[in-house]
Amino acid sequence: MWLTDPTFPTLVDESWKASEQIPSASSSLSRFPWCLDTLTEHIQSWKKNHFGNLFQRKTRLLARLRGIQVALARNPSPFLYSLEHQLTQEYNTALHQEYLFWRLKSRITWLNYGDANTKYFHLKTIQRRSQSRVITLKDDTDCGLMVNL
Repeated sequence: MWLTDPTFPTLVDESWKASEQIPSASSSLSRFPWCLDTLTEHIQSWKKNHFGNLFQRKTRLLARLRGIQVALARNPSPFLYSLEHQLTQEYNTALHQEYLFWRLKSRITWLNYGDANTKYFHLKTIQRRSQSRVITLKDDTDCGLMVNL
């Protein structure tokens, strides 16, 4: 999501250069953790100010779009058409950002738990298998019959 924003590379570059100027560290290797911490703080602040809460923004855009479409149905005007077009583009951007957010989140989750040959993977497989097991059958009168399958 961040990489699609044109201001992100500049933020990283400026933050990194500013944090490299600390005189207390003599070598580049000893400055690296400081630079990384500074960069992380700048990115978190930028993300909060630049994107805000993605889900709230999407909800607000959708509400505004619905309001404009109601107004267009009552009294069409070129201004409302252009505003609707602009908000539709913003809403589509928000949807794309939400898609990227969930895609990244799922990858992070998967990276945290590793590949398929792990305890986590096997536990998830057993959990899915137990959830898909048939325990009772119901007849036409909705009476459950215990079944041992």
